[in-house]
Amino acid sequence: MSEEIGMSIEIGGDLPDHLVEEFLTVIRDEISNGNGPENEKELRRATGKRSVKWYGTTNYGECDDTKAFCKKSNLGYIHHCEAKYEYNAEIKYWVPVMKEELSLPSDQSGDSLIKPDTVRPILDLLFEISIQGTAALPMFLNNEPLKKVVEKGLKNPQKLRDILRTEIDRVCPVLPTLPALRIIKANTITFITEP
Repeated sequence: MSEEIGMSIEIGGDLPDHLVEEFLTVIRDEISNGNGPENEKELRRATGKRSVKWYGTTNYGECDDTKAFCKKSNLGYIHHCEAKYEYNAEIKYWVPVMKEELSLPSDQSGDSLIKPDTVRPILDLLFEISIQGTAALPMFLNNEPLKKVVEKGLKNPQKLRDILRTEIDRVCPVLPTLPALRIIKANTITFITEP
């Protein structure tokens, strides 16, 4: 069973020229009703100054083969899947420095959505810390979303700033800015033979 759902994927990074046709084949095979570079000439025209985006429909809005190709080739991506029926809109992204793909809910336009009940506990903690300093930490020991953050902060108050930064990034991630998609010449290896 399948369901065609609208999606987009923005890709950036250095694509070796010998992989261009394979890259385009993966995209063409996966994205239907597409809008984006379809052949090598169009791709070369679109690359060099910015990341490149494809729009279309895919099975359940996913593009697993395209994303797998990107990961294998060290190309970063931001993938947006629209909502349809019981399927929620979502943004998934990955850049080469990440261990795994991250995702967050979005609206139909591709803007991230952060639920207030996800952000509110960290805001309450920050508010109390601004008034009481680290003395506020024990007040939040029974607050389940913050329990680990508070325990780490109590154990090592000097690192509280770093602990809070990590939690803020987890709760309210910022999408990466992708580099331009560039087609680069593959490295050539020269063999030297002895006379």
